[in-house]
Amino acid sequence: MSNFSGLNTSVTGLFAHRQRIDTISENIANVDTPGYTRQRTELTSIDTKYPGLFSGSGGQNAGVNADVVRQWDELLDSAAKQALSRSSELETQARILDGIEAELGSLAPGNLADKLQQLWNSFDDLANDPADLAVRNVVLGNVENVASELRAEAAALDQLRSREVQQLTDGVTRVNELASTIAELDLGIAAGTAAGAAPSGLIDQRNRLVTELTSLVNASVGYDGNGQVRVLVDGHLLVGQGQAQTIKLEAVSDPSLGPLGYDRFAVTGSNGRELNLTGGKLAGELVGVNELVPQHRRALDDLAASIITSTNALHQAGTALDGSTGLSLFDPTSLSATTISVSADVAGRPSKLAASNGSGALDNSVARSLATLGSDPSGPSTMQAKMIADLGSQLATLQSRSEAASFSFQRAEGSRQSAAGVNLDEELSDLISSQRAYEASARMISAIDEMLDTLINRTGLVGR
Repeated sequence: MSNFSGLNTSVTGLFAHRQRIDTISENIANVDTPGYTRQRTELTSIDTKYPGLFSGSGGQNAGVNADVVRQWDELLDSAAKQALSRSSELETQARILDGIEAELGSLAPGNLADKLQQLWNSFDDLANDPADLAVRNVVLGNVENVASELRAEAAALDQLRSREVQQLTDGVTRVNELASTIAELDLGIAAGTAAGAAPSGLIDQRNRLVTELTSLVNASVGYDGNGQVRVLVDGHLLVGQGQAQTIKLEAVSDPSLGPLGYDRFAVTGSNGRELNLTGGKLAGELVGVNELVPQHRRALDDLAASIITSTNALHQAGTALDGSTGLSLFDPTSLSATTISVSADVAGRPSKLAASNGSGALDNSVARSLATLGSDPSGPSTMQAKMIADLGSQLATLQSRSEAASFSFQRAEGSRQSAAGVNLDEELSDLISSQRAYEASARMISAIDEMLDTLINRTGLVGR
């Protein structure tokens, strides 16, 4: 060896493999840290000779250089975020529809189906004894029970929708908070990158927040050449160049929802443009409040209208005990589940119930016709059963789609984790390799030290 470059080469080896060991230690320490991206030390040789006419001869003896890089795959990360957005949307829709079923499709005793059946049974009892005032009071009580249950179910759907609107409001607030924090982190990342540092911790923190953001809205995520993130929602720039924009939730008048007493809700950008959300929890919430709840409120209103019109048509044609006719059983001016009530014609007046067609005191044909509404293929009970069956079928379909989307997300997340996550077996294997390389570099320094000692102190002694 004609120079001491071997000593420098060994020293760079010590530094490089110490960096490897430090990086592996950090990976192992963060194995359970959410959002942590595995880091890896890449080793490259330090060349001292460059091809050229006057480069001369000689080996490449400058040693090794170590660079720490994040094991992050943008394509896999983007695929996982898109799958998460879709899964969150369908999961939210399924949750809302499950809440609707809990309100309308209850199988507990005393549900609407039971109360309708009790009403038909009481009309059957009335047909057996048209003059019995006690039976007539039971009929009036069952009429009120049906009306009360319909009003309660309508109120429950309204309350469910109000809760989901609050969820929407909170979600929009959270999106704006995330956008602001991501923009602040972006400035720190840009400053660190410009200074030659590797702000891996800030990048991981930003990525966790971006992931949460994509679970809320269908964000399109890209990265500039300097590592800064660009987040767009339906073309609206939410985060870019270290700056954050805001979104808002607005109530918009809608003629199709007006009869239900509802407004349509929309998410708008900072310029007032309505954003088309096609993924994320907020998209699922919007479908819930603008489509799912109104759909089943309409179905409930249609059921209430069917009960009112079908029973009133028969009852108005009948004759009460005092001979009066044309009396309504339910208030004919309130044809919705929210306002259904017992008609003033019969409320508190059991003798005004019409059981006869007027042909005689013992005639029971009207009461019998009202009782048969329970088995009528086009009657209210059949309509109510179909409404619940359709709701169950819709929920089952949506839950199946949600489960499929969740599986797709888990698969995409697994692929992302395989590239970015920490594998303890692999880390321990690398640690052993790094330890041996570090020991070899240290041994090389010892060998060079011994050689220099021999050259300096043990040669040139002859003749002294």
